[in-house]
Amino acid sequence: TLLSGPFAPLASAGIIAANPFNRKALGVKLDSVAVEKEPFSQQEVDQMLAFTQGTEWQGLILCAYYTSQRLSDLVRLRWSQVDLQNRVIRIRPEKTSRSKKTIPLPIPGELHDWLMDQAGDDANGFIFPSLQPKLKNLPDIFTASVMVPSGVQFETEITRGGRRLYSKSFHSFRHAALTQLQEADISDATRAGFSGHTSKAMLDRYSHAKQSQMRRGVEALEKRRMEGK
Repeated sequence: TLLSGPFAPLASAGIIAANPFNRKALGVKLDSVAVEKEPFSQQEVDQMLAFTQGTEWQGLILCAYYTSQRLSDLVRLRWSQVDLQNRVIRIRPEKTSRSKKTIPLPIPGELHDWLMDQAGDDANGFIFPSLQPKLKNLPDIFTASVMVPSGVQFETEITRGGRRLYSKSFHSFRHAALTQLQEADISDATRAGFSGHTSKAMLDRYSHAKQSQMRRGVEALEKRRMEGK
């Protein structure tokens, strides 16, 4: 960890291809849920969206890609949190619930169209009613029912405790979104506005995130996806 620390910012910024001292590069097996995740490529996102066309998974993937939020927070979304007229989703991340901070996330056109097709009269209803009851097992269901059949490539690792971990999972959408926002030259302050990070350094930046900048960010994501087709 001491050796990898100085190289982490360089790897994150793309100055070097990879951190030469991270545990994965050194061949150290991780016995932790914090295994290093890889972001989905744009092609993989497109493959999964095509495979899940017309299902709740399609909407969940669009939400994950465009908001960078965690699976548990997205699956618990209710229609009362969605303002279709002003194109905003409001999420209070469970992981940082103590801060009682709600993140207003802009809705791009592609996601807005999907939500409009699904919208009903029950404001308190879940956006993903068939997936929400399966939340506990949803990460594994996603791997088996979406990633594998759509052709996403990933590595499997068995921990000392016998737990199966993957180099890519639903959480890779969060990595993909934040990585592509950075590649689109979206500021750190705006990226922190999407991610909701609560470390002191990230909070200082997050406090300056504006809705106009976040909307520009989500539009950049949508433009990159459409140009890749």
